[in-house]
Amino acid sequence: MKKPVILISCGYETPRVLPQVKSYAARESNTNAIEDAGGIPFIAPYWKDAEAIKQMVAMVDGVFMPGGDDIEPSEYGEQKRVECQGTVPERDAFELAVIKEAIAQDKPMICICRGLQALNVALGGSLYQDITFNTGTDVFHPDYTTADVGCHDVTLEKDSILYGIFGKDTLFVNSLHHQGIKDLAPGLKVTATAPDGLIEGVELPGKKYVSATQFHPEFMPGKEQYIKIFADFIENCKKYM
Repeated sequence: MKKPVILISCGYETPRVLPQVKSYAARESNTNAIEDAGGIPFIAPYWKDAEAIKQMVAMVDGVFMPGGDDIEPSEYGEQKRVECQGTVPERDAFELAVIKEAIAQDKPMICICRGLQALNVALGGSLYQDITFNTGTDVFHPDYTTADVGCHDVTLEKDSILYGIFGKDTLFVNSLHHQGIKDLAPGLKVTATAPDGLIEGVELPGKKYVSATQFHPEFMPGKEQYIKIFADFIENCKKYM
């Protein structure tokens, strides 16, 4: 059987040579997660033309929106605060358009960290520009020292894609984010929450497969259970090819 082709968004980097020339960059952990689960990664540049985006989404079998920069608060109707870190308007415009098009074409989609936040914004939700500042939580979410291990539990909702994958009530996950969902977008369903109530997982009922997590399963390759998230996504991409 043919392997499904998965569109993966990427970020910008500043190269050592010709630093004035922007370069696209994708994390190896993202492409490895798709390849290891049985898919073919396709790294997509920031197309601006709506028809080109529509055609590109039509060409692939699934979409992966990964982690990365903060989303510009104007995308969800807020003024930017100092706590909101570097934003990339070109990436925001591209990813929000791709997410809307993938939903319109009913393509299977998985979203991680920024991807979860972008999914929420694309559908009309809003974000905490900084979780600690906005909520005063005592759960330390931006724990960048523990990318490949867990640092807090999340509780899974029983009637959800995540619970169907793992078959248990809680997961011990990593946490590498300082933003998160504030107002849940219409249509989205919460599938996982942190001990402080912050949303850590959502899905979009009524579509073939749209699932998102705030934590990063792709950073935990040594933890076999977490690759199940990508394996489940790829199996659903195959189902609808």
